[in-house]
Amino acid sequence: MKTYPFSYARYEDVEKVMTQLTSYDRDKWASAFSEVAKPYEERAVQAEEMGNIHIAKENYLLAYQYYRLARSLQLIQTEKNRRTESHRKCC
Repeated sequence: MKTYPFSYARYEDVEKVMTQLTSYDRDKWASAFSEVAKPYEERAVQAEEMGNIHIAKENYLLAYQYYRLARSLQLIQTEKNRRTESHRKCC
């Protein structure tokens, strides 16, 4: 089952990253989305420590979303490389 990659993302966060990226370089992509994720993760930990489970859950989901997006381009490129390698082997 495939999942929409922006399920929990906030439009303004994604827009900010996408307007700043100048290429599909996977390291820059990963770094950009990881930077967005980190403050959400920190807020989630703080909220959890204070017993505010609702806020912690919301922020953990956002952090998860952006870390997931940070990996997504790498996964896509890995799949492309695998297909290319399979094509080379059979032809």
